[in-house]
Amino acid sequence: MSKEMYGRRAWLYDLIYSNKDYAAESRALHQLLAEHGVEDGAAVLEAACGTGNYLEHLHKYYDAAGFDLSAEMVAIARAKLPDAKLFTADMVDFTTARPYDALLCLFSSISYIDSLDKLTQTAQTFSRALRPGGIVIVEPWVGPDGFKEGRPSMKTYADDAIKVCRQFVGQREGRRATLEFHWLVAQREREVDYFTEKLVAYLYTVEEYRAAFEAARFAVSYDREGLDGRGLFVGVRV
Repeated sequence: MSKEMYGRRAWLYDLIYSNKDYAAESRALHQLLAEHGVEDGAAVLEAACGTGNYLEHLHKYYDAAGFDLSAEMVAIARAKLPDAKLFTADMVDFTTARPYDALLCLFSSISYIDSLDKLTQTAQTFSRALRPGGIVIVEPWVGPDGFKEGRPSMKTYADDAIKVCRQFVGQREGRRATLEFHWLVAQREREVDYFTEKLVAYLYTVEEYRAAFEAARFAVSYDREGLDGRGLFVGVRV
């Protein structure tokens, strides 16, 4: 996890992802959960909820809760959702006081799990957090064959008070994809802030994800398209 992006500069997260259609994706999740028997009012937990952008929409349908490893991100989410149960925890080994009807792990957050053993442990932790018959939905990142090493990427945000630019060129070492972000943040009446941060994501195959969740007592299906092209795993806890 980046100490910059997910720590003291966590407020930049919502700016750089301001064009992501969380509302439409949440409607798709609502429909998918309904298709798997998760009714409105059900208890739904989001792992790695970040600043609460999905929960803002999902709480309209569910008794929605969430957690994240970053206390700063959780603080931003709590400002949006003052009545929701939000807490700081690691998805690898968190515990809950109650079983949930559904658990979500979205926007490729699962890719920060840094070994197959920990991926299997995380799947088992998800399983323990769910009632029998509960649903897990996991949005993976690209696999080893899908990562384009050397490809440049840029995201920007601009309004009258602030301009933000984030760039990186993806690098790879084995199953580790290293994204070294270079940021420029220009705010009114301040000097331009330049900083770098490094994220490491792991390139698991569809088969590895499936094996991890099947070992944790999930009956797993996989949708190659998913919410926005990243794919989507749906598991039923048996």
